[in-house]
Amino acid sequence: LSFSPFCTYEPTSQIHPSSNCNIANCFVSGNIVIGGTNSQAGGLVGKNYGAISQCQVKGLTITGPSSGNYIYLGGVVGLNSKTVEDCHVENLTITNGTNVGGVVGYNTSTSTLTGCSVKGSSVTGSSSGGVVGNFNSGEIAGCSVDGTTVATDTGTSGGVIGSQTGGKAMACYFANGSINNTGASMPKLGGVAGAQTGGSLIACYSTGGGDLDTSNSTYAGGVVGNKSSSSNVTACYWSGQRPNAFGSYSVGVGDATHVTNEEGWAEGLNKAASAFGYQFGGTMNVPYLSKQTTVTP
Repeated sequence: LSFSPFCTYEPTSQIHPSSNCNIANCFVSGNIVIGGTNSQAGGLVGKNYGAISQCQVKGLTITGPSSGNYIYLGGVVGLNSKTVEDCHVENLTITNGTNVGGVVGYNTSTSTLTGCSVKGSSVTGSSSGGVVGNFNSGEIAGCSVDGTTVATDTGTSGGVIGSQTGGKAMACYFANGSINNTGASMPKLGGVAGAQTGGSLIACYSTGGGDLDTSNSTYAGGVVGNKSSSSNVTACYWSGQRPNAFGSYSVGVGDATHVTNEEGWAEGLNKAASAFGYQFGGTMNVPYLSKQTTVTP
């Protein structure tokens, strides 16, 4: 595992200096292999209780154990309980984990995850997401996933989030990748989230792709594969071949729209995303996100 010499690593606690730190401007690549139950691994730290910002992960491989529970694997952090901001992941490969994500394996507590991106990567696990494997609480905003394969071997796979049980995800997208099933009999596949039993999705977008487009699973949807009545979907959009926003066993009303042509494809998204300081641009098949700038006359 290699680190850039430009990395700053500032302990904020004498008790847990390896996880309660401010980490900024790092570059990470290499290989990580872990084993056993109750393991957390990330390109930078296994557990984050501090602030991580402006780091790059490129060409990293993380391999978890072939069996076991509570295996949290992420391109940047395995288990996030604080802040990850403006971190960018490229050419990442993760296999064999309970909750695996391109940036974070498991997001909990009052944590925030903003302005992160994942490109050209492959993420496979029980609950897998392009950004977060399991989103338990906190906030995610302005994150993007491009040209990435997200797959589940036993259950749940989503373009941005594998499983969402709480928290709020705003202005995020998945594009030009594949959302796949490699072994589950009835996989939960979603363009944005594979499964959503709580929390909110607001102004999120997916182009779908892979098994999501053609799966006959009753838990497959252009936005959410399996949605419960206690979860919320507002101003979300999807394109691609999947005809339905939510899997057929989903319950509760969700505000989701199928995009079928270029004209005005992002108008509704941008109206909602502007409340969080983001705007969508590009085309319906090749979107991008940018931060809004306030211009004073």
